[in-house]
Amino acid sequence: MTKDEAINIIGSDLGTPGKMPGYSFSLSALDCITGAKLHEVPDSVCNKCYAWNRAGYAYTVVKNAQARRIKNLYNPKWVEAMVTLIKLKIDKSNRKYVKQLYPQPV
Repeated sequence: MTKDEAINIIGSDLGTPGKMPGYSFSLSALDCITGAKLHEVPDSVCNKCYAWNRAGYAYTVVKNAQARRIKNLYNPKWVEAMVTLIKLKIDKSNRKYVKQLYPQPV
């Protein structure tokens, strides 16, 4: 599977959040069945969630992307596509890391 095919199946490429190591795949908190229940429970992990309380995902472009990703979760090739994207990201990261460890002689 190519990167473009995988991105099409997943709904977008993987994100690279600045405050977290690794990659991300954003879905709306509003689509979380468990979070919707826990949001109402005082002192639960979801009770003070910024996505619920502060309209953290209010932008139309973000809502549309998250809706596309939710819909694409049911694609039978979703797992294969996600594995493809993760492998590509890891391979790219490893190549960058190896180049830093072993720079080419000038």
